[in-house]
Amino acid sequence: MILRLCLLLVALLWCASLGYSQEPPPPPEELQKKIAEWVRTQQIYSEEESEWSEQQRRLSDLNELRQVEIDRLSEAITKAQGRVDEIMEKQDEFAEERSELRAWRRDASRIVEGLEKKLRPLTPLMPVVLRERAEESILRLEAGPDANAALQNRVRDILLVLREFSDFQRTLTVDRERREIDGEEREIELLYFGLDQAYYVDPSNSYAGHGYPTLEGWVWVEDNSLANDIRETLQIQGKQLSPAFSSLPFTPRPATDK
Repeated sequence: MILRLCLLLVALLWCASLGYSQEPPPPPEELQKKIAEWVRTQQIYSEEESEWSEQQRRLSDLNELRQVEIDRLSEAITKAQGRVDEIMEKQDEFAEERSELRAWRRDASRIVEGLEKKLRPLTPLMPVVLRERAEESILRLEAGPDANAALQNRVRDILLVLREFSDFQRTLTVDRERREIDGEEREIELLYFGLDQAYYVDPSNSYAGHGYPTLEGWVWVEDNSLANDIRETLQIQGKQLSPAFSSLPFTPRPATDK
């Protein structure tokens, strides 16, 4: 259809130009060929123009998408920079806090070492019945400072020993143990008045005595004359007899052992 219109247009132009030119018109085949070439050229131009417009539209859309991504990236960078600044500020705070904690730990460690140093020489004052209540803590205390031991564990040991030490000191404690007396192993009952004084008696009330603590351990002194009084006090303590004042004498320890 387009080709026919072009032929008609060319024919009209040729007729109009007859009065101005003496040259004969070209043959129809040549005219048709030129018209087809012109039409093809116009089609190619139209296609290229349409393709170029489509490419421009795609480039424009792509640029818009890239701009959106750039804006998002800029926003993310701004937020990241803010987060970095916040982290750096926190790191400074943490570094200061860590320094304070290290200083506090050094002070606490010195205090714990001082308490251990004061308690360690006192462990011989603790009789078996008391040691059994905090055996592991006392053994660690006697072993000396352990650089690998956690500070909280050392504090726990000190508190446990002090608690048992204090409880024992404020109460009367009855215990039993086997001891060699006159070449024979005998079971005896012991009555501790805290860590100040203790008494012992065997079941037959034949052997008795008293004891006191020293920095080398407990010293026991045989005194069979105390047997009946010790037995009576033990029965009062065990509620086998009515409450009464104990007639046990307090025996001062030698001056060198105080």
